[in-house]
Amino acid sequence: MSDITTQKWSGKVPRPRRTLLALFAVSCAVAGLVAIGCAEEPKEAEEPLMASFEPEVRQAANGMYIQRTPSEDITPSSSATAQYHHPVENVPYNTYYLKADERGCNACHEDLGALLDNSPYGHVKISNDLGIEVTVDQCFHCHTDSGAITNQQSFGAMIHGIHKDVENADCMTCHTASNNGNDMELWDAVKHHEMRGFTDIAAEVLGTFSFTQTGVDSLDKIAKMARQTAYLCQSMPSVGQGDASQWAITVSGDVENAFAATKEELDAEGQHHATMGCSCGGNPAGGTASVNAEVAGISVQTILEMARPNAEANTIVFTSADGYETALPLFYVRHHYSLIVWEVNGQPIADSMGGVNQLWLGSTPAFAYVRDVASITFETRQTPPPTPGLESRAEGNLPNVSVTEGTAQA
Repeated sequence: MSDITTQKWSGKVPRPRRTLLALFAVSCAVAGLVAIGCAEEPKEAEEPLMASFEPEVRQAANGMYIQRTPSEDITPSSSATAQYHHPVENVPYNTYYLKADERGCNACHEDLGALLDNSPYGHVKISNDLGIEVTVDQCFHCHTDSGAITNQQSFGAMIHGIHKDVENADCMTCHTASNNGNDMELWDAVKHHEMRGFTDIAAEVLGTFSFTQTGVDSLDKIAKMARQTAYLCQSMPSVGQGDASQWAITVSGDVENAFAATKEELDAEGQHHATMGCSCGGNPAGGTASVNAEVAGISVQTILEMARPNAEANTIVFTSADGYETALPLFYVRHHYSLIVWEVNGQPIADSMGGVNQLWLGSTPAFAYVRDVASITFETRQTPPPTPGLESRAEGNLPNVSVTEGTAQA
């Protein structure tokens, strides 16, 4: 959002077509006078025209007043080019030329989060209760950037299909024409570069910020996140599915000691406890698909010590009971605290994440968190798999945070 004002919006001001035609005629006349050196400064008669193009102010459902388009200082300055770019009493560039109030998602949809929550097509909940605005940037996380929607990554094709029969909309409602070689760009993605009047935050503004990595979310919240991410992780077991006592893991490949072990046998090697985070790789800024939990299980480091991989081994492959697998560089797993987890917050993992166990990797998004791990294989590959976070991998490995509570002061 742009500036927030306390002036009540009384409705959208209609664009005066006749006045625009008159302005065009006056502009031509002024241009002719300038050519012969007889131009005069604009008169006070232009002031009503300026007022009619002031940025629109709306009142949201929660009572907040919102001004989507920034106001501009359109008076001449000491700059040598000021008279050219900002003639005296000129009309606002953002609203007169760019028609900024009439463009972008929020021109028609006041709250994108509420729009998705009430969509006839099921959608994971990306809005939250803390007033963090849902923007089209968050749509890109799954539908374009992260590649999480593997069968429908074309955000543009989907949105154009939805809006095909919308009245009073054209290409420029959602796009802007560029001369930078990027053709028709999405207006909401570039509007901050196109509009004038944004005010930088003063350097002396002070505030406080604090965070914790020791807080633990409730089992209900963890289970809720697991249900939400089912839209993206379609192979995941249902919450509550699986017998936590009847499973085993086979370890094989380029190792000195291949073995198979039941949960009880792994537990006897020494159970590890840790507070760890689980965050969806496509969780948007302010999203809720991120939790902290007290987890328990066997460390992958213990499994490495038991298996003793060959010196040439460079890849570790975790395969679930249904055949899904994740291959990771062995050095990456060695240097990130990782567990095969079977308890979350003191309860069987089936009660929250589903399945009988799950790989949890430190400082790694949950795209690699394989559930129901049935086998671990060590391999020596000519080219090991990419490290999570590299551009060659579709899933990003980005810092992430969920805001769970907060206060604001004016």
